[in-house]
Amino acid sequence: MDDGTTLSRSRSCRRLTHLRKDRIRYGCKSNKRTQADTFAYVVNQHGNRVPVQILELLSIELDNNHREVCAIAQPLTILDEDVPWSLYTPYLGITISPSDTFGAPFIIPVTNLDSPVAVIPTRFREHNVLITVSMDRVNEPGAFDWEDD
Repeated sequence: MDDGTTLSRSRSCRRLTHLRKDRIRYGCKSNKRTQADTFAYVVNQHGNRVPVQILELLSIELDNNHREVCAIAQPLTILDEDVPWSLYTPYLGITISPSDTFGAPFIIPVTNLDSPVAVIPTRFREHNVLITVSMDRVNEPGAFDWEDD
């Protein structure tokens, strides 16, 4: 889509309540029936995994019968706290975020959805926080190499 393309919501854009990618269900906050599965890890433009809340899922018609599905996502603000798992956070997929603080929304193709997350609302050092735990693990080469004796 070039910068000059205008999209009309009534003709070219359709809201989706949820979608399945790799047999995993992803929902969106705008769904009036359920808020389930609205949190996920996505791969951002720098190749990093970022926890987000999915606000909207949209199917957009760009050309005749050519549709793209995208998500409007809002990144969680990650606290830089010293916790026992801090050293392994990129591999374990565990983050701590203030429960009411999000970054600016952005649009991503749904191919950037990386994994679902479990969200644990709790208190941490006198603050209401969301702990997000990735439902898969990133196993980068050399991350946990050790030798058996």
